[in-house]
Amino acid sequence: MFKTLTNPFRSRGYREIPVVVEHEVNHENGILKTPTLINIINRVERGDWNAVSDLANLAADNPENQNFIRKNSGLIKLINLLNSDDINNKWRAADTLAVLAANNPKNKDFIRKNGGLIKLINLLNSDGINNKWRVADTLAELAANNPKNKDFIRENGGLIKLIELLKTGNDDDKKAVANALGSLAIDNTRNQNFIRENDGLIKLIELLETGSDKDKEYAAYTLGNLAAKNPENQNFIREKDGLTKLINLLDTDNDNVKECAAYTLGNLAANNPENQKFISDNNGLTKLDKLLYADNDNLNKEAKYALGELPGHYLYKFWSKNDKTILKLLLEKINEGDQGAAVLLGKKVYLNPINQNFIRKNGDLLKLINLLDKGQEYMKGYVAGALVELAAYNPTNQDYIREKNGLTKLINLLNSEDENNRWRAAVALGNLSPYNGKNQDFIRENGGLTKLIELLKTGSDKDIQGAAIALGSLAAAGRPESQNFIREKHGLIKLIELLETDNDDQKLRAAYALGNLAVDNTENQKFIHDEDGLSKLNKLLETGSDNAKKEAEYALTKLPGNDFYDLSEPVRRDWRTGGGNKNKKKSKKEKKTRKSKKSKKVKKSKKVKKSKKVKKSKNHRRSTKRRRMGKSSHAR
Repeated sequence: MFKTLTNPFRSRGYREIPVVVEHEVNHENGILKTPTLINIINRVERGDWNAVSDLANLAADNPENQNFIRKNSGLIKLINLLNSDDINNKWRAADTLAVLAANNPKNKDFIRKNGGLIKLINLLNSDGINNKWRVADTLAELAANNPKNKDFIRENGGLIKLIELLKTGNDDDKKAVANALGSLAIDNTRNQNFIRENDGLIKLIELLETGSDKDKEYAAYTLGNLAAKNPENQNFIREKDGLTKLINLLDTDNDNVKECAAYTLGNLAANNPENQKFISDNNGLTKLDKLLYADNDNLNKEAKYALGELPGHYLYKFWSKNDKTILKLLLEKINEGDQGAAVLLGKKVYLNPINQNFIRKNGDLLKLINLLDKGQEYMKGYVAGALVELAAYNPTNQDYIREKNGLTKLINLLNSEDENNRWRAAVALGNLSPYNGKNQDFIRENGGLTKLIELLKTGSDKDIQGAAIALGSLAAAGRPESQNFIREKHGLIKLIELLETDNDDQKLRAAYALGNLAVDNTENQKFIHDEDGLSKLNKLLETGSDNAKKEAEYALTKLPGNDFYDLSEPVRRDWRTGGGNKNKKKSKKEKKTRKSKKSKKVKKSKKVKKSKKVKKSKNHRRSTKRRRMGKSSHAR
């Protein structure tokens, strides 16, 4: 679904928004035996909408099933269903064709060659269909990474019909059409120009100001794809006031809108001096720079890309500079008080021992440590964050930070009046301690644990979250002294109480900390049991968020008296990775015991599943929601 160009920065081009299919798998493990799947395909021919939904459920993210359905006439039957007199069957068939085409080039070509694509285009003219957005979504999927389908849609009137729907459709239609136009524009100059020449571009620009937040998000995203490597569209967007509107969107409270706006500003600035000057002259440079230190990785990434296309900013053409040059540049900006540079430095050194060691050997690690008490107040938390990345999986840097009084300064930063500084200092202390016993002992012996427990009891919501992260990590280095200290100073009881708070983040962090505090510590295990921690963790396992459930299950594997106990390797984990000590090996006896317990658990689980009736989804539909721009979803 996603296209990545050869050079992800210099040849920056496009990104696609994937269509997320919400589906309920009605059959165990999402797999059906061949005769059953063929039976479902045959039921499709009779217009059985349940069968259509079943095909969608079974094809989602399953290339094997997608291909099987094509080879056994399932695609043909769905294409024929587009002619059904039943309007509901038409849009269900369109939905299912999109699922079968996702990331499957053969199915996309098959649908075009066998008349499916032209039938979908014609459905955009049908007066009886109120779900035209579904058809637009399917066209977007069929066009993704398929040049022939993109051209076919334009040449057979699909593109002009989509533009018309953008003008006259409802809110759902507009979002879906914007998504489809963005997909059709990727690596296709003719489509880009066609959309401009037929007023699609001007309508998208209007939506930046008049649409809902979702309209603005999708319109901005699509304008970015339309501007990529297309000087005429770049200039048109500026001349029609699109640049001004995009710069204004950087001030909105909606992160998704800001992210798309930053993405598009980068494409509009690329190799276009007039646009570069306009963005700089209209405060765009300053607004983008501010996004560099927003608490959102995707925003950081898009702002970084856009600034890389803007002369006058230190990130201009950063992709052409070597690492050492960039590191020196970032360190200079940090000394000048640039928060964004501190965030970027952290990303540049994380899991990169060469860069981490270069900064230490060059004397800059000591300079950063000194900024914790001598630098500007607003910068201290960002410097603490950079130190975390410099020390990640680097014992030499971890020890160096302790030896040069960095841990002492971080402990003192827990007293800051700035909530952001306190939170970042807590997280830094936690991340500097896993698997480093000396650092953990130092933090405990120098009042760090006491201050963290105080923040857990009396701090703000953000303080509590940071303290829970830190206490969990500080319990992960194999030091029972710290585990016991946290219990004795009433930190353990507070963490148990947090499992019932209304704050989901705090529950998640508390469960994580309880898991680490229980490892190999019978006193803590007994305390958690006696204070009703087991039942609270079990409740979180049922009602919490996905991540909270994961942490609750981890904690339960460390606590005797429940079915999850000892099902996994009892290693301590740090918050950043959720991983354990990779060097710790299982004995043969441990492996055999855990395998046996896990097998019994799985068998029991299967029996429970078989005893329950499987409910079929009576209204399968693809959601209008789309997940965009996670780390893997960029197409540059």
